[in-house]
Formats: sequence, structure tokens, C-alpha cells
Amino acid sequence: MESEKVQKGNKHLRTCENCKMPLLDNSRVCPNCGMKIIQMESSGCLYVSYKIAAIMLIINSLFLVAELFILEEHDLIGHSFGSIIGSLVMGALILANKRGALMWARIAIIFGAVVFTAIQLANQNYFGAVIQLLFSLSLIGLIFGKPGNLRIGVCAVFLIFIVFLEIDGLQAEYTGRNIFARVISSMAGFYENIENGTVSGSNNSYVLEIPNANWKRRSERYAKKDNPSADVWLTYPDYDAHIITIHEVGADSLVFDLELITDAVIQNARNASESLIVEKRECLVLTSGISGKTLVTTCEIDSLVIQFRYGIFTIKNHAFQIICFSSKDIFAQVENDFDEVINSFSPHPDLVSNSVEK
Repeated sequence: MESEKVQKGNKHLRTCENCKMPLLDNSRVCPNCGMKIIQMESSGCLYVSYKIAAIMLIINSLFLVAELFILEEHDLIGHSFGSIIGSLVMGALILANKRGALMWARIAIIFGAVVFTAIQLANQNYFGAVIQLLFSLSLIGLIFGKPGNLRIGVCAVFLIFIVFLEIDGLQAEYTGRNIFARVISSMAGFYENIENGTVSGSNNSYVLEIPNANWKRRSERYAKKDNPSADVWLTYPDYDAHIITIHEVGADSLVFDLELITDAVIQNARNASESLIVEKRECLVLTSGISGKTLVTTCEIDSLVIQFRYGIFTIKNHAFQIICFSSKDIFAQVENDFDEVINSFSPHPDLVSNSVEK
């Protein structure tokens, strides 16, 4: 009868796993058999935080498994298949309210915070180290102590952010297209929109036509920071494809030789990467009648295979390079855009007329 009164008077009733005696929410020890009550079973805010942590452990494990099949290098930097399965199982056990699961999860999360972060740092993957530490600290915030609504909310936001990064990384690796890059870069002020579909070089010395609205112009601040020689820097954020123009001006009495400039471009590229392969070197005649050279090269930089297409032009003491590049995997998807930009090259009429006169 007493048991029935307790059941009717408390909607948060639990039962002892050992003797099945009804217990109140705040019970720490079963009054019947003396068994210690696992606190993860308590209801309300505390229980919700455990569920969120368990779900994130499962989701993260599934993402890591997906990377094993999608990433060509299968390089998870420190995460063994066993540790992935372990996280998956622990998350499932916490959701199932199994005794002891929470304790082992706490140990594993602290272990991961220290060991996996150290491994990322040892591999000089500083961004990965920050993400690993943020992930671990967010989980710690959910399953240690008695988190309130504010702590749960902050930790959940960080974990959701990390999930978005994982989704972005996986789909970018699989499709070659980064769906979040445009938004992130725009918010950070990395580039600016292009008006009227054209961009002009320094002192309006030339004009390029942009094939579509996917291309953005990098703000001068960031362009000069990454490459001080860049006159114009265009980027297609979704594909991480780029077009850089370099405009060199010599003394008035100087006349640049197209073949020598082309040789210098190849040598500079070879100095940057010993693995450079020149796949094509041909004469190029634009619809405007201007002659130049086109190059197609491939090289490896920081373990990434990059393909380049160049448009090289000389007009008296002016030398122009249009350098188009992307990873080799997605080069074919932006190759037509590269060709359109190179073929749209239009020097200022004064440069052409002065060249003809002299």
C-alpha cells in the first residue's frame, strides 16, 4: 500500500534495478536492498544533457565511419576503428540507461580530450586540435556535474556547429563542392560581389569578363596578404577554384619577349613545386586578335594535386599572367570558366595603340 501511495504521489517514479522497489527521483540509495542508484537515471534537465551527449557520440562515430569510406587517404589522425566503435557503443548504452555506461563515457571523453588533441598538435593540424578540444569540452560540460539550461544550450550549440563542419567536410570531399564556403567567406569579408560581370586591372589596364555569378572578387586586403603580386584575385568559393592576374610593367624602353616570359613562368612554378608537369604549351590567339601563350600544368603542393591553366600576354613593356587553378579532381568542372576568363582578356585600347605605333 505504501508503494502504491508513492507511485500515485510522484510522477517521476523510478524502480531499483536490483529489487524493483519504487523509488523517488532524489533517491541515491535503495532503502530496500541498499543498492546505489545511478544518477544518470534522474529526470529533467540533467537527464536531457546525458541524452544529448550520447546522441552526439553516436553521430560523431557515424561521421568518422563515413570518412573511412569517402576519404581516399583514410587518414583519421589518431582515431582507430576500435575507438570509433567504442564511442558508438557507449552512446547507445547511455541512451539505453545501462549502469556503468556514464562512468566509462566520462573516462573516454577525458582520454580523447587529452590524447586526440595531442595527436592533432603533433601532426601540426592546429585547426583539428581546436575542433577536437571543443568537441570534448562540450561533451564534458554535458555529462559532468549538474548542467543547467544555459550550459546545456551552449554545449549543444558548439556540438551542432561541429556537426555542420563534419557535414561540410564530407560533402566537399565527395562532391568537390563546399556548400558552406560561400556563406562563411562572405560573413568574414573575404570577397566582394562583381558588378556588371566585369573586373578591371590596375589603372584600368585591362578588363576581364566573368562567366557567371558564382565567381567573386577577393577583397584587396586578403588578396595582397596571400599574394602581394596579385592584381586581381577571383574565387569560386564552392569549388575552391581561383583566378589570379599578375600585371608587370617594365621600363618604357623595354619590350617583353613572350617566349622568355613563358619560360620564366614555368621556372617559377617549378621552383614552387619540384613535381611540376607541363602538359601543354601552345600559342593562343584571342578573338580580339591579341596573341599570347597558354599553359596547362599539374603539380603537388602539400599533398594536394593542383592543376593550372595560364594565359600569358605581352604588350610592349607590359606582361600579363592569368593564372587559373583548382584541385585536379574538380578542374574539369570549372575548366570552361577558366577558358572564358582567359579569352575575355581585353587590354586598354591605349596599350594596344601605343604598341602598334611603336
